Amino acid sequence: MDRVRTYGRLRERIREKFDNVDSFADAMKKSRTTISFKLNGKVPWNQCDIEQACELLDILKAEIPDYFFYD
Repeated sequence: MDRVRTYGRLRERIREKFDNVDSFADAMKKSRTTISFKLNGKVPWNQCDIEQACELLDILKAEIPDYFFYD
């Protein structure tokens, strides 16, 4: 059975640090649609975006699998 990525923990962190996806998208210099697609598994997170998001969200490198891979 395939596991669906829900990015639940990542969504929580975005709310903690930015209150909403729109503010996070602005900080990432991406459209809200692009971030929404990434959070809904329609577009993959690339390494550069993961690194930038980690910096903005204060996520340690060791925590990346917890936030960007399976919940």
